[in-house]
Amino acid sequence: VLRRRGDEFVSWARALDAGERRDFAPRPQPKPPLDVRPQHFSVTEIETLRRDPYAIYARRILRLMPLDPVIRDPGAAERGTLFHAILHLFSRTVADPLVPEALDGLIAAGRECFAEAALPPDVEAVWWPRFEKLAAGIIEWERGRAFAVTMRHAEEHAEKTDVGRSGVTLSGYADRVDLLAGGMADILDYKTGSSPSKAQAHTLLSPQLALEGALLRRGAFKGLGAREPSQLAFIRLKPNGEVFE
Repeated sequence: VLRRRGDEFVSWARALDAGERRDFAPRPQPKPPLDVRPQHFSVTEIETLRRDPYAIYARRILRLMPLDPVIRDPGAAERGTLFHAILHLFSRTVADPLVPEALDGLIAAGRECFAEAALPPDVEAVWWPRFEKLAAGIIEWERGRAFAVTMRHAEEHAEKTDVGRSGVTLSGYADRVDLLAGGMADILDYKTGSSPSKAQAHTLLSPQLALEGALLRRGAFKGLGAREPSQLAFIRLKPNGEVFE
């Protein structure tokens, strides 16, 4: 009986290789008319445009939007948004990370943003200790670069800027722009999850920081003026409390 059942399973397995060969479906290659193509992109959309043009086509031309799940606990995306909000609030409320009360200011910003987020108790029970552990690492990192920074700007907006003669405009937000003593500026992007590799950034497969640097040079960040970018860096916020560029 076992041999007969085994022979049956083997025949099924062999049938997988005996069927008619079928090629994989080709990747979609939409070619919408020029007059319906987007004339404006955000900095973050450019990476999507390079990696998956169909996603831009589906969202911007077909107007297809994914439905939110009926029931869903906060996940990695919401945690990243929350931690970004905390760091933005901290940058606005604590002008100098070298002051003794800087860590208390960061914890206070965290409590305010956590209260606004109104997380489920079981989620907050995990995320809050993680943030407390990370807070000391953030202050240590801030203090390590404080002497070179004259002003920190959180969540700076770059206004629409023409891209060559294409008729397309580009805009975006920078998590952080630090003005340096020599007149240049660092552009920093916080990452709580995975971040692009150096190779992906250097080859412009992940062009976000490079594009923000180009916008800075063109004076698109109106409150900052046209400046030369010094450092373009992802700031990785690790669950174990480490903070590094």
